[in-house]
Amino acid sequence: MIKVTGDEQLQQVFRSLKGKEGKAAARKGLRAAAKIVQKALKQQLPKVSGALRKSVRVRAMKRSRKGVGVMVQVYATRKDKPYSLFLEVGVKQQPKGVRVRKKQKRITVNGLKKRVTDEERSTAYNALAWRVKPRHYSRDAMKEWQALALEACLQAVRAELERLAQKPGAGK
Repeated sequence: MIKVTGDEQLQQVFRSLKGKEGKAAARKGLRAAAKIVQKALKQQLPKVSGALRKSVRVRAMKRSRKGVGVMVQVYATRKDKPYSLFLEVGVKQQPKGVRVRKKQKRITVNGLKKRVTDEERSTAYNALAWRVKPRHYSRDAMKEWQALALEACLQAVRAELERLAQKPGAGK
């Protein structure tokens, strides 16, 4: 999941929105921005069977009193394994019968407990070859289309606020 903390202008607009109408305007703006990222992500994903591209969805985030949000998710699975996750972050080729992981151990420094990686295991893990190289489709799509998505968000919020202002009884 990519969390976007937009530019200062967008943050000020969202802070100024209050009540049910404000949340509705924010949701519409965020959804418009997410649709642009969704379209860009669909173009970047590989088209082998087409299932991965078809599975890109814009979903509302869990309800919260703090605010509203939307997310772009890729749902494709292959034999109950998160195929899209393997493409995004990659998979290291593990030696047969042995799992080489970045083992962490806990140490105490000045009364604070910290987790540090075991250097021997970490270098062994980093030396492994990639079975599936990470491709970072969603991060690249977001970086490339972020400015356009933020602009679309602001336009949708402005349009919704203008529509609410023209509504009868808006001056109450």
